[in-house]
Amino acid sequence: MCCSGARLIVQRLWRRLMLRGVHYTSAESRLKLLYLLNDPWKLGSSEREKQRFLWANELIQREFPSQKSILEIGCGEGHQSSYFARLGDCLYGVDISSRAVGRARRRCPTGHFVVGNALSFVPVRYFDLVVAAEVLYYLRDIDLVLDRMCLLGAACLVTYFNHHADRLDPFFEGRATTKASFSSEGTSWTARWWHNSPRA
Repeated sequence: MCCSGARLIVQRLWRRLMLRGVHYTSAESRLKLLYLLNDPWKLGSSEREKQRFLWANELIQREFPSQKSILEIGCGEGHQSSYFARLGDCLYGVDISSRAVGRARRRCPTGHFVVGNALSFVPVRYFDLVVAAEVLYYLRDIDLVLDRMCLLGAACLVTYFNHHADRLDPFFEGRATTKASFSSEGTSWTARWWHNSPRA
């Protein structure tokens, strides 16, 4: 077996090990270790993910046409951030991994990226839109995070894989959200978005 083949096997095993049992637990230490790998989610090489990024941008342009500032919760290495940066004047991202944040800064130099999480992040401003794309499954206190997002911005957008819908949909019951779905290459996602009460 060649070195590159062995490296791919080791990376696959490491990813599987780091992600075992992390759903709905807020296992930050494991997620940080995951970023010992470069692009652990394979977002940079996936046409399916690029289509999801474009879909999210189209949704934002349609539903939030006047937004100028975006806060991205769980920005990772900035793959989707580079798409969000096309939409407004100001992009902020927050992620628990300093490695991921460093890569996001290089990938998207016009953005502002900091290390932290949705609950510890100290906002520098009030945002027009707060986005949490593909991150709710890695959190334990989902209601708390959704409430925190509402305090950080005038509107919120959340996306998640449809195979997590049974677990995540109940968190949106009682919240005045709009819902849409998108599919690409056999995978489907749900988007939920809502507007918050104007700040006093």
